[in-house]
Amino acid sequence: MPAWDRRYNISGQVLVGNQLDRWCQLLDKVLNTTVPAGAISHMTGATSVSAGSSIGFLASTGIDDHEFWAFICGEQEQWRQFADTLKHELDSVGFESQIVVHQSIMVLL
Repeated sequence: MPAWDRRYNISGQVLVGNQLDRWCQLLDKVLNTTVPAGAISHMTGATSVSAGSSIGFLASTGIDDHEFWAFICGEQEQWRQFADTLKHELDSVGFESQIVVHQSIMVLL
């Protein structure tokens, strides 16, 4: 996706393996959701997950290794705080992960 059409401020990868339910529960916890994260299985074997709240929205897709993209509300400091919290929770349950906090959200109008 071209950089000028990036509509998210955090992205990364997480090795979910066969623990998709745990990944969904973790997202519910970090995003403080009122509606549980949803998962859709694809014919390819991949699964897509989405979760959202007033904090932001996160979507992931993959088989064992999920790529994810998140739009977190607020300023860059809130983005970093969310990324730190997400990384801490991922580490605490043993998920291998990489997280990138982007400098800005770019939209070409």
